[in-house]
Amino acid sequence: MTQAKQQIQTPQRIHPDSRPNRLAALKVGESISEARRIDLDTSPKDTIEAETEKLKSVMSKAANFATKRSGHKFITEVGDFRTRSGDLMVVAVVTRLG
Repeated sequence: MTQAKQQIQTPQRIHPDSRPNRLAALKVGESISEARRIDLDTSPKDTIEAETEKLKSVMSKAANFATKRSGHKFITEVGDFRTRSGDLMVVAVVTRLG
C-alpha cells in the first residue's frame, strides 16, 4: 500500500489574507481579534465553553503559524462580555509583542 505524499504549504499556496499572514504583518503592539456572539437564552453552558475553546484554539494556531513565518512573538487573550440584548460576546485577541 502506497502512502500519499504529504504536501507542504509553500508561499505560493498561502492565501495572502489568511489569519497568519495578517498577524505576521502587524507592527509591535497591534492586534487582530475575532468574536463569536452566543445567545444565552438558547445555548447550554457546555456550548459556551466549547465555542470559547474553539475560538482560542483557532487564534492560537494562527499566531503559531505567524511566528513560524515571521519570527515575531504574539500573545493570545480570550475574554467575554454581555451585549445590551443579553447575548454573550466571546472575543479572542492576538497582539504582536516583538
